[in-house]
Amino acid sequence: MSLFNFKPVSTALSPNTEKDDIWLILKLFFKKWKHGPAILDLENKFKEYFKTKYAFSFSSGRVGFYAILRSLPKDGRNEIITQAYTTIALPNAIKWAGFEPVYVDIKENTYNIDPDKIENKINTRTKAVIVQHTFGSPAEIDKILAICKKHKIFLIEDSAHSLGAKYNSKKIGTFGDAAFFSFGRDKIISSVNGGMVITSNEDIAKKINKYRDNLSFPPKFWIFQRLMHPLIFAIALPLYYCFNIGQIKIYMSQKIGIITRAYNNKEKRGIESKENYKLPNALAILVLNQFAKIERFNGHRRKLMKFYDKNINNNSIVKPEFLKNTIPTPLYYTILTQKRDLILKYAKDAHIILGNWFPDALGPENIDLNTFGYKKGDCPIAEKVGSQSLNLPTNIKMSGEDVKKVVKMIKNFFKQK
Repeated sequence: MSLFNFKPVSTALSPNTEKDDIWLILKLFFKKWKHGPAILDLENKFKEYFKTKYAFSFSSGRVGFYAILRSLPKDGRNEIITQAYTTIALPNAIKWAGFEPVYVDIKENTYNIDPDKIENKINTRTKAVIVQHTFGSPAEIDKILAICKKHKIFLIEDSAHSLGAKYNSKKIGTFGDAAFFSFGRDKIISSVNGGMVITSNEDIAKKINKYRDNLSFPPKFWIFQRLMHPLIFAIALPLYYCFNIGQIKIYMSQKIGIITRAYNNKEKRGIESKENYKLPNALAILVLNQFAKIERFNGHRRKLMKFYDKNINNNSIVKPEFLKNTIPTPLYYTILTQKRDLILKYAKDAHIILGNWFPDALGPENIDLNTFGYKKGDCPIAEKVGSQSLNLPTNIKMSGEDVKKVVKMIKNFFKQK
């Protein structure tokens, strides 16, 4: 490694941004930011990719999810089943749409909802089941679909981590009544903010379209903040550990509002967001550029997944399991270890920034679980996994030397203990 390489190995920190993205953003300062043809072009590409009838873009995946919930018929049934070990974006949207979240525990080896525990939570108030394909690992969607059909309830796929994943050769996102995807800052493809909903249900589509038509485009400064995010990180990361210049630049950019954080303080307190917008043309252009790279991105992720799987062998680590009949899109390679917090610190000292997502039954950190309708002890496996999960990077910026460095760091950690 060069003495002048100050860039960290990281699971996040604008992980999808490449040189062509930076050049494209610079050009965008001279193009239309709000209205424009890229929005419809992106929606048409999603319809073609998934062979679905309808696709609707939004300013984030969570806004798309909210739109789906609002489209469900109002018949007095007000409970939505979702897994624990997830983000507060889900229960927030559920509550804001007038429903109540009901949490189901997960399988420890896949981090996905346990189908065998769903039916115990279904009653006359159950409206829908949300299936999260955690970290791009497809859930047992056929079993869950059968349960939903049996009880005549809706199935919604949270495909925020799984754009391009397959189950039995069928694309994730095409099993349920509707699905939503995220183009967040560290998702499969990224425009910092953005999301898409797909469905072939005409009634749901009409209601989503009506809701979306009544939304406005985000303010220009909101768009500016999203365009600046990759630019700031492109400048800061090469200097990240050079007298901490890069870290200071990122911190100050967030402090003065040039770029934003993934969650704001109001969301963490369950206060309804007012940032429900259409996807602007500028961000649609960024998504289109990355959508063209999706096979390369996911192929790279699967290659690194196999490397980790082959080279991490320690009795103190539990490796993830992927269903045999699936093609995952490993957003991260997530292991379990009781030494999680110690490894995070040890890795940081080696200039490797790993993740602990999700840190509890719900993420992010430092939230009051009761605010989101979750009580400690409701889902013990999710809580255990949350306390032990460690995300290893699989993004396109990870070189062969980078992934070897991560594996070597883990081996050295356990050697010194």
